[in-house]
Amino acid sequence: MKIQWHFPGEPGRQLLIFRKADFSVIQKSGNEYVNNIRQQIGRHGRNDGRGLDGRKGESDFKITNEIIVTAGVYVRVQGRFPFQIGPNRAGTALGIVRLGGHREGRETGWQCAAREAHEEASLQVSPVPPPRTYWYETAAADTPALFEGAWLEEGVAPILIGRHLNRHNMTPIYLAVSQDKPVPAHETKGLLLLSPEEISTILSKEITLGQYLEAGGKALLRADLPLNGRLQPFPHLRLLHWVLTQHPEILS
Repeated sequence: MKIQWHFPGEPGRQLLIFRKADFSVIQKSGNEYVNNIRQQIGRHGRNDGRGLDGRKGESDFKITNEIIVTAGVYVRVQGRFPFQIGPNRAGTALGIVRLGGHREGRETGWQCAAREAHEEASLQVSPVPPPRTYWYETAAADTPALFEGAWLEEGVAPILIGRHLNRHNMTPIYLAVSQDKPVPAHETKGLLLLSPEEISTILSKEITLGQYLEAGGKALLRADLPLNGRLQPFPHLRLLHWVLTQHPEILS
């Protein structure tokens, strides 16, 4: 089910709201919620300083490299997506984390994401234009409100943009493909090469690394990781699952 709010002057713009448990769409009360989100996220990187309603406001900002603090990338390699795996901070599970990291020097978001893909997974990547670009607040990445929006900075457009509302910076996530064989870099404990079906399984039930491998899952491990370690999907895996559900053409 998809809920569509109609914004004045912008027919077809959609506000999508998800439950943490399964990312299915749920309904929230209309105008008050939408107006609140507009006030917080409503500028969507428009370089003309106008929000969804066409008015200027205090939270206007312009997309520049300086406010891109981190960047990431979803890389398609023969129908699978490499994700890093390693112990979470508490040591209670094995976190599944997207490729990406902090921007260095005067890099663009795409340059940062491409460099990180090479440093973490030994991949030379080529950008894929996204079917659409969606924005969300990073503080609520497990239960995001996603908006369609423009990316007016020059260069490659991302599929997702996480905006850090309290810190006035953002994290773009790009789509890419690679013909290389993924290899974990020296700082990467391991890579899972996830199919869309395996992503869905990991998100729908608890599964250990050993169970994932026994079911035919592909992994490249540089460190000894516990086979009984529970796989913990981080927010960007959930977001990729939603993107693939909405845009299966990404896999073709």
